[in-house]
Parts: sequence; structure tokens; C-alpha cells
Amino acid sequence: MKPEACLEVADRSRKQAEAYLQKGNVGRAFAHFLVALKLCPSWKAELRRLFTSALCKNFYHYCLRGYTVIS
Repeated sequence: MKPEACLEVADRSRKQAEAYLQKGNVGRAFAHFLVALKLCPSWKAELRRLFTSALCKNFYHYCLRGYTVIS
């Protein structure tokens, strides 16, 4: 695959990953992040930051759903 094509596919995968994270579909987002990482290893730090921050955010919201305030 040509370098330009790799970059294009990696960028599209990263954008898809971000879209899936916004929808709360962490599994699909992870798969897209892995594709982007495989094609562009130099993006590792940025992809890790995006995924872990979204994962922590989703986990935080998941944990809060289990708690209710009794007044």
C-alpha cells in the first residue's frame, strides 16, 4: 500500500474511532484505533490519549449510573 493511502486509511480510522467513542461504542472505537495505530505508529501518543480519556469518561458515567441520591 502506498504511504499516502496508508495515511488516508489511518486518518479515516481515527475519525471513525472518535465517532464511535462519542456514541459510547468503546469496542468498535478500540478496533478503529488499532487500525490507525498499525498504519501510523507515530500517532501512538495521540491515539492513546484520545482512547484513554474517552474510556475514563465512559467508565465514570457508567459508575455514576449505579448511584442515586436519596433525599
